[in-house]
Amino acid sequence: MSEERITLLLTRKVAGEATADELKELEELLQANRDIIYYEEFLNELWRSPDKTTLSQAEIDKQYDEHLLRFKEELTFHPIEENVFVTERASKSNKLKYLLLIIPVLFIAGFLLQKKIKINPDGTYTTIVAGKRMRKQFQLPDGTKVWLNSESRLSYEGDMLSKDTRSVKLVGEAFFDVKHDKNHPFIVNTDKISIKVLGTAFDVQAYPNEEKSTTTLIRGSIELSVKNIDHSKIKLKPSEKFDLIEHKELSKEATGPDSVRNITLKLDNIIPLKVGDIQYTTETSWKENRLIIQNESFKELAPKLERWFGVHISINNNNALKYRFTGVFTDEKIEEALKAMQVIKQFNFKKEGNDVNIY
Repeated sequence: MSEERITLLLTRKVAGEATADELKELEELLQANRDIIYYEEFLNELWRSPDKTTLSQAEIDKQYDEHLLRFKEELTFHPIEENVFVTERASKSNKLKYLLLIIPVLFIAGFLLQKKIKINPDGTYTTIVAGKRMRKQFQLPDGTKVWLNSESRLSYEGDMLSKDTRSVKLVGEAFFDVKHDKNHPFIVNTDKISIKVLGTAFDVQAYPNEEKSTTTLIRGSIELSVKNIDHSKIKLKPSEKFDLIEHKELSKEATGPDSVRNITLKLDNIIPLKVGDIQYTTETSWKENRLIIQNESFKELAPKLERWFGVHISINNNNALKYRFTGVFTDEKIEEALKAMQVIKQFNFKKEGNDVNIY
């Protein structure tokens, strides 16, 4: 494998300058070397910086320094030439130079890490993580496309293509567009449910600190089974969603940590939210960088707002906990979002750093 060739093709693809033949060549290389997906994702995130076309010098320095620190024990780097970037803001061409400089670092680091932690051998898992305010899009070794929401992680076996089933583990939320393969079912496992499919598109939300887990089917068909409930087979049709609500309160007969908790299973149709002439699908609009709120209480919204805006919210107003909101957020800051919500219901808030107090 030519390291220099992959570096060039990846950079040209992210910059939007690759020809059709180059894209085809790159696709073949990626199919043969699937670990490169992580470097491609890094480049896409870098190119999709907050203002879409530029990075500040401080942001560039910070990202590069983080890589230096991460691999300082394994790598020795040569200093970057001065005056590569403009003083205040990096232009698109300069940003491309930055990509060309950083990719070899990632290849070397990835090679050493692969030797050190054995990313892809049989029986091990590769994990992709999306932090706060981050959403990632990538492709699994079988060709399945995945969108990963904030504060989520997806793990899959390095040798998944040699298995009878294509199995992944999800913590958080993800949208799957599954590559059809009737001989190798695709299975998503969370801590509460298991979902079996052949080829379809669906969303799974299963954050460990929330009572409700939701599975939304867009097309195709899926079969769900609820863990710890025998013979629980639930089939979804397109535009249906399934909620599993595990109440935190134990029954009066509960005496210990192994007591059975109160679980509610709910099957419903997807109800689009219409704002003006536009219809939104609440359960999947996050893929298009839209946070859709549909008749949700402040208590239900708090964790969503925390993930979306990268903040910690404390609600010290019992009345506010019960307030319900409907709306659409895209590029707003948390202060702008809360001020818009204040138009609907009366409450006060104070933001200090990443802490937001509702009172």
